[in-house]
Amino acid sequence: MSNNPCPICNSEKDKTKLCQVSFTYQSEFNLSECSNCQVIYCDPTPTTEQFIRFYSTEGYDFNRWKQESKARAYIKRLNKKQTSGRFLDIGCATGYMINKIAQDSDWQVYGVELSEHPVTFAREVLGLQNVIHGDLFSVNYNDDFFDYINISDVLEHVPNPREFLQECRRILKPDGYIQLEVPNGHNDSRGLINYNKQFNEAGCHASGHVFFFQKATLLYLFDQIGFDVVRARTMGIKNGLRNAGWLPKKKSWYKFFIPRKKPEVAVESEIQLISKKEHSDFYYWYRYLKHVWFTLPGLHNFGLNFNIVLKPSHPETK
Repeated sequence: MSNNPCPICNSEKDKTKLCQVSFTYQSEFNLSECSNCQVIYCDPTPTTEQFIRFYSTEGYDFNRWKQESKARAYIKRLNKKQTSGRFLDIGCATGYMINKIAQDSDWQVYGVELSEHPVTFAREVLGLQNVIHGDLFSVNYNDDFFDYINISDVLEHVPNPREFLQECRRILKPDGYIQLEVPNGHNDSRGLINYNKQFNEAGCHASGHVFFFQKATLLYLFDQIGFDVVRARTMGIKNGLRNAGWLPKKKSWYKFFIPRKKPEVAVESEIQLISKKEHSDFYYWYRYLKHVWFTLPGLHNFGLNFNIVLKPSHPETK
């Protein structure tokens, strides 16, 4: 186990080793839990080269119609606050969601994406010139620039989550909002631990999660950085109960954690514009609403994901 301080709270207190995990081909880390802030994470954090290798294999053929249904829900939410402003989607992928927001509202949309191919698609095919290739820090937006920031399934992947949220607060207006969707680390880490116990080898989280944020960790981060929680909901109840062992697991659950058996090969295929709709607008809208409906207020360990709305707590000290 590394002697490095906790990457979230900088504590040098003892860490609990939960199991061995893998990230890239033939890599091995400890899955550790900080005794101070309770974050669970790959210890040490993977290197930049390992991050690039892992995510180079990811495809970006997102379902256009699902993304556009999500956009319609966002437009309603945004317009309740104000009818125009600047909207940033961090990890915007191909840009389908923000493209729909731009088409159907008066909001200006911006996107940041680490992978080059989806950025090229967003800019050249969808015409989204405000989509930038790189990480959030490299873009260097102005202070107090955005009215609304969307961070969906991103925080668990970044190598420096605390600095990342601090940067989000810097570029957010004093009366702005952040919508954060993040896996519940207590539940999300169970699969890796169970895989290690059952198969006696280091499992690899197929989605590449490096940090596993428990409720206590998130509340610690929000307090330290200066965010108030406006709304918090727990999602993925059924799958969360499966992970926790309160419902029977799917027979193939372990496949999600099988470590990579050969070196990573980068995906080079060109992204194609999806024009054929397999189902009606109502179908996609219903599927999105179904996803939203089956949630519970608060942050609960038995759920798989958290959906949290934040606002700056002390704008005058920003």
